[in-house]
Amino acid sequence: MSVETNKQEDLAKTFPNEARYKLLLKIHRASHFEWIRTVKRLDPTCDVSRLVLTYWDEVAKDTAESYLKILNRDAPLASQIASLIVKSSVAMGEDASLILEGQKAIVHHSACPWWDWHQKAGLAHLDKIGCDTWFTKVVLYINSALDGKVSVTTECALPDGESCCRRVFWE
Repeated sequence: MSVETNKQEDLAKTFPNEARYKLLLKIHRASHFEWIRTVKRLDPTCDVSRLVLTYWDEVAKDTAESYLKILNRDAPLASQIASLIVKSSVAMGEDASLILEGQKAIVHHSACPWWDWHQKAGLAHLDKIGCDTWFTKVVLYINSALDGKVSVTTECALPDGESCCRRVFWE
């Protein structure tokens, strides 16, 4: 009789950290769409757009709270916020970079798995509005906490048929 073990050291030999990490990202994104389907099944009259926007507002509150712990309040905020967003995006497997142009900080996504997942789920119309809500609300909550004057706008977006997503931050 053979006994299979699931010890960490055994798992590490056959399932490297990078592969586990990529799988975890897929599980995370899948769960986002699973809860949307679940709510819709429980309440077929649910306004999915409102649900998604409320979700991203909640995520933005948590994001802003975590960013507030590490922002340097004595330095310009726009570039710091944009930099933290790029770091978060890269950590989540997105193709993101920070571009500094004078007083503007640009978050540039060349590709985004969220866009791919929204298309697969038949919810492409919710991708940009969800992202725009998240970006705008992160800035709003940080501005509110720090009496900041940061603004953000979407310059272009993959869901609009563009080759990338670009959000511009300035003070």
